[in-house]
Amino acid sequence: MKELYSKIYHNLQKIDFESIWHVFSPCEFALYDEHKVYFLDGTQSVDNRFLGNTSILYNGKPLAIWKVTNPKLQNPILLTAKIVHEMFHSFQKEQHEERFPDGLMMLSYPDDAVIHTIRQEENKLLASIFLESDTSKKEAILQSFIQLRKYRAEKETNIIKQEFWAETIEGMAEYAGCMALKQLSPDHYYQVIQNNINILAEPAPFCFDIRKMSYYTGSMLCLALSETDTSFYHEIGKESLSLFELISREVPLKYTSIQPSPILVRMLEENHRQKEEILSSFLHTNPNYTSVQASICGYDPMNMWKLGDYLFCSHFVLLECDSGTEKFLKGPVALLVSDSCNHQIKGYFQRK
Repeated sequence: MKELYSKIYHNLQKIDFESIWHVFSPCEFALYDEHKVYFLDGTQSVDNRFLGNTSILYNGKPLAIWKVTNPKLQNPILLTAKIVHEMFHSFQKEQHEERFPDGLMMLSYPDDAVIHTIRQEENKLLASIFLESDTSKKEAILQSFIQLRKYRAEKETNIIKQEFWAETIEGMAEYAGCMALKQLSPDHYYQVIQNNINILAEPAPFCFDIRKMSYYTGSMLCLALSETDTSFYHEIGKESLSLFELISREVPLKYTSIQPSPILVRMLEENHRQKEEILSSFLHTNPNYTSVQASICGYDPMNMWKLGDYLFCSHFVLLECDSGTEKFLKGPVALLVSDSCNHQIKGYFQRK
């Protein structure tokens, strides 16, 4: 692990952070496993501050963290780009960014085949920008993408706002990671871009995971804007509009008629069936039920989903009880929500 840390540290010294985003600079980072946290100058035991891959405040300073199960399986260059992604989150927080999405509300994204068909058409347009060499044609495709998305935004205004914010926060951080990767290894960068194109061009297995997809749509939108010389730089912390709203203000929406994709209809049905199967199997293990009035104050948005009144968390969730105490629950756990935004719960199931 120390060798991997050292390679990442030296890779970071080669990156021009200012060229990625004005006044962006690196913060400290740490790698961790099940037992230890590795810093530049030593190690410590893991505690509950180290959950997932993210940026945290550590001793009052921003710290990018990444969990590594097996250091030998990690590509140091690719992992450096991921660390830069998390460093950009630290930068966003330092700049007093406020456009963070409500990840719990996003779990109630509608299972509407028409909405998802429009999303997929948008993604195909976004991917096709990178397959076109003529700048004027790239600009025309970008215009079509914006018009189609504005049409979708009119159909589901509130929840799509959360999607746009996720794209702003995660997409811009992923863009920063891509730009760092391009400086370190153009070959790795183009492999990542090709993979992103493939994910956007055809419905990915995780295409209904709105937050996860925002990493791809947000970063590729930033890159598409760069490809067409469209300015999207803004002062983080002083802007309330999402990335998409910023670049679409002057573009009129275009009304269209789109029929639901049979493929996406089947994928939605299968997605729903799989969730029912997982939840049913879990409940049939006769887990303990605890009745409690609490709010969700910590969670892993990449590893949870909603079905009916249940929120299924495969990794962990942190609750703040009405008494003011916090309770950490290791997954799998099924929460029973009591509000439409998925913030309040009335109880939970957890294996004995």
